[in-house]
Amino acid sequence: MIRAFECAGLLTAVLVFMGTEITGAEPVTVTGAPVQAIKDSVVSSQIPDSANPFNALIIRTEPSGAAVVFDDSAVGLSPVTLTAINNGTHIIELRKKGYYLKKVELSLDSSSPREYSFTLLQPGGLIISSVPPGARVLIDAKETGTTPLFQRALKPGNHSVRIEMENYSPVDSSIAISSGVVDTLSIQLELNSTAAKSASKAAPAKSPLYTKVNRIVTASVFGLFALTLFITESIASR
Repeated sequence: MIRAFECAGLLTAVLVFMGTEITGAEPVTVTGAPVQAIKDSVVSSQIPDSANPFNALIIRTEPSGAAVVFDDSAVGLSPVTLTAINNGTHIIELRKKGYYLKKVELSLDSSSPREYSFTLLQPGGLIISSVPPGARVLIDAKETGTTPLFQRALKPGNHSVRIEMENYSPVDSSIAISSGVVDTLSIQLELNSTAAKSASKAAPAKSPLYTKVNRIVTASVFGLFALTLFITESIASR
């Protein structure tokens, strides 16, 4: 039985993401403390034998090269092979710079698999724009700025987005953030009913004189265009 969960914490390192240095405090972005480099990527753990020990337990990650901590002991960089593992419950932590720390609880018995693979996740990003710009942005009910906005270090998964602006109807949306990917969200805001009525009343009515002048100007432009075209064709036919 495997129960995997993402460990919450503070972003304590500068992540290089999409060519941009990302700093700040995000409650879910953790990269783990530095782990002492281990030369051999395949090592044997020094865990005593038991009545029914595993002959070998292989831990792989995507990407590889993650530091593997087994029951609070650093045992190598993935892929790593552990030997003489007792049956029972064990805790594995996987750490790699620029990725979320992954913590896994394994309950091992004689029927458990001998090899486990885990995918590490990177923060994603979201570019939000609106028409008109300057709208307030709330991501997962937390105010994050105004449009246009580039929100970095979003945890992969579904997030709610709300766009608000005075005199405009709010817009609610949901977007799925992928690991290591910057997505875009563009919102067209519409005037609310009250603002739309006010704008309609405030718009100046066009007078009959304005309408007549506008028609004369339009007819003159088309007449001039037709005359120019006639002269051009006459010259070309000579």
